[in-house]
Amino acid sequence: MEINKVINKSIQSTNDLLGGNGNYNLVIAMEELNELGQQISKVLRGKSDKRHLIEEVADVVIALQYIKQICNISGTEIDKAIQYKIKRLDDTINSQGIYK
Repeated sequence: MEINKVINKSIQSTNDLLGGNGNYNLVIAMEELNELGQQISKVLRGKSDKRHLIEEVADVVIALQYIKQICNISGTEIDKAIQYKIKRLDDTINSQGIYK
């Protein structure tokens, strides 16, 4: 099943909620990001299992697709930003010996 078709279908199905324009789906994306944060907190406290963490990561991957679609962000734009951020991270580690 192609993710973009399902994402578009989901956005269209909620077009009359929260003023349309994918706003409802953006709220869902925010909730999924928060749930991943909660799951990471549980991992740090030893109160999580891998299956739950994987499920939350999968939800966030889908949520990122919503954000890209609704906010008209291309894969190329994301790739450029990732390359910039990775280079900056590498530069920081090389110059400071640590990333914090």
